[in-house]
Amino acid sequence: MKRMKTITIGLLMLLASFAFADNILVEVHEAKEGKKLYYRVGTMGTSSVDVVWGTATEYTSGKSPKVAMSGEYVVIIHQGYNNEDLYCTVGVINAANKSIDLGQPARFIKKGARPSIALKGKDVVVTYQKVGSESLLYMVGSLEPENRKIVFAAEKKYESGNRPAVAMEAK
Repeated sequence: MKRMKTITIGLLMLLASFAFADNILVEVHEAKEGKKLYYRVGTMGTSSVDVVWGTATEYTSGKSPKVAMSGEYVVIIHQGYNNEDLYCTVGVINAANKSIDLGQPARFIKKGARPSIALKGKDVVVTYQKVGSESLLYMVGSLEPENRKIVFAAEKKYESGNRPAVAMEAK
């Protein structure tokens, strides 16, 4: 099983989220002007501090994007730009041309904010905050990469608080 790490860096690229497995990286971010969301695929360079990035590719509109990957699969979640709905986009990475074959964003939560995602194989966990409250909720799902979708179980409350984050070990 590949070793994966996910880091979120707010200073590097205006609220960017990164995920990587082996030497492949995926980054998602909001445009400076807002509304537009972009992804970029990269590979680690010859030194451990260099990344060779592909072209930034616009994939939808929204805000607060987060990304997780497992092998060749990638899942991107984000909040709608003019609403409080959460959307999920599933894709397969093409490392050779530094691109992702993405499905269409699908709404999976109404009234959600500050999403976070973890992916292990085809198992998915999403956490988020319910809009207008301090309720933190999670959903567990199963990735169907061939259909570019995730089948989620019902949401469950697990805590009260703000700004949830989630991770899963790759083993």
